[in-house]
Amino acid sequence: MFFVLEIVAALVYYTTWDKISKGAHLLVGWLYFVAAYLSLVIINGIITFMLTPGRWLETGAFWDGFFNPTYWPSLALRTGLCLMMAAAFMVFPAMRAAAAHRGRLVRYLGWWFAAGALVSYAGYRWWRPRSRTRSMRCSGARRRSSRPWPRLATSCCGRSLRRW
Repeated sequence: MFFVLEIVAALVYYTTWDKISKGAHLLVGWLYFVAAYLSLVIINGIITFMLTPGRWLETGAFWDGFFNPTYWPSLALRTGLCLMMAAAFMVFPAMRAAAAHRGRLVRYLGWWFAAGALVSYAGYRWWRPRSRTRSMRCSGARRRSSRPWPRLATSCCGRSLRRW
């Protein structure tokens, strides 16, 4: 439902450019934002359930699967990334602004980018310990070789690339 609303709002926003009042256009933009973020919330629940089903394995309850151990950290990470991408995208129109306003606009977008980076980093730090599982370790499978590719392949099977 949210995805359909998001697509319709985007189409209305685009097709009514300079045809409706600025207030109505702004309302359509906010509607698009809310629908897009709620789509993120729903899709994040689905994706994180596939990563870590949590207590759903024991209870079979929908909400235990949806609000799984990595749901909230992942949502924080993705929200911060969205803030960063929005700020980075808006730099292009800001650079076309009058020279007197350009510095102020870019500085303002820099604060949004920094806030997104902090939210993303906090989500990452919150998420990382929850995503590790001991069953994914493969330290015994490491092959000694002078070529980097076998070592790279064995290091990717569980942990990070620190071994390589």
